[in-house]
Amino acid sequence: MLVAVTYSILWILAAFKFADRNWKPYYPTILYASLGNSLYELLCYNYPLWQMEPTGLSTP
Repeated sequence: MLVAVTYSILWILAAFKFADRNWKPYYPTILYASLGNSLYELLCYNYPLWQMEPTGLSTP
């Protein structure tokens, strides 16, 4: 549990430090990926490609 939270925080900090500040040229690609994910979720919700495993963050 603590490892997942720690890794998440480290990834966020690295993104702020090393990220490309010129994100506007990539905005159409981000929208395209979001649309593709939304279509997958809409069309294949009964037939998932994989099953997510809990990371320990949820309480039983």
